[in-house]
Amino acid sequence: DNAYVSFTAGGLDLRLGRQPISYGTAYLYNPTDLVNLKQTFDPTYEKPGVDALRIQYFYRGSGNVELVAIPGEELENWDLAVRIRERLFHFDTSALFVIKRDTLAFSAENRRAVGWTFVGSLLGLGVWGEGAYNWMESTRDFSSYVLGLDYTLNSGLYLMCEYYRDELGGTGIEEYDLFDWMRIMQQGGSLGRDRLFIGGNYPFTSLWKGALFSIINLNDHSFALNPWVYWYFRENVEIDITASLPWGDEASEFGEIPRAGLFRVRVYF
Repeated sequence: DNAYVSFTAGGLDLRLGRQPISYGTAYLYNPTDLVNLKQTFDPTYEKPGVDALRIQYFYRGSGNVELVAIPGEELENWDLAVRIRERLFHFDTSALFVIKRDTLAFSAENRRAVGWTFVGSLLGLGVWGEGAYNWMESTRDFSSYVLGLDYTLNSGLYLMCEYYRDELGGTGIEEYDLFDWMRIMQQGGSLGRDRLFIGGNYPFTSLWKGALFSIINLNDHSFALNPWVYWYFRENVEIDITASLPWGDEASEFGEIPRAGLFRVRVYF
């Protein structure tokens, strides 16, 4: 997943090869990340490396400008991204412009997108957000955005919530079609226009932690529960157990997803 060379001179950093490329501040949905496709029920898992050229220039300590180029089969099919990051009013913010070649089933089209992100704290709450507007070559243009907040109680209980709006989504089951199902499988997003993601975790002991998350389609009223158990078995050894438990009417977003489980052992060295 990682094999690259780096060159650094002053405020300039150049990296060439397979490397992690990640955009966005939100937990489950990242409208500004046109490179990675998150797993809905395991969004924090490691993202695979991407073959790319990445150039960053750091200025004034807190800001930087970044250019990322991801090769395609032909020069006109390269993916390009330019991002400017700054710290404003105690918030880390960024603005970006992306050119990307989208492939869906047997068709392909060019996409141009502008986006923004922010993350910080307000009145004791952690707050974040991001959004993007996409100009499409042949399909309709659309926007999507995320707003989220979290809070940790003195007991150690962590709570969080995200609202996701996808203008490509439908307002009910009757609007879903084959194109929508293919789109979310290959590119992510949501069948419904509005989604709510809520949950939290709690450290029962220094070795055990539990979590429960729920993803709710606010348009067709289907949802999925995602319980987790984390066991820190030994130093640098972690065991994760989770399940995906969907509910909903037939043909709804989560009503069509089978139940599943995951057992994983992670070793750090």
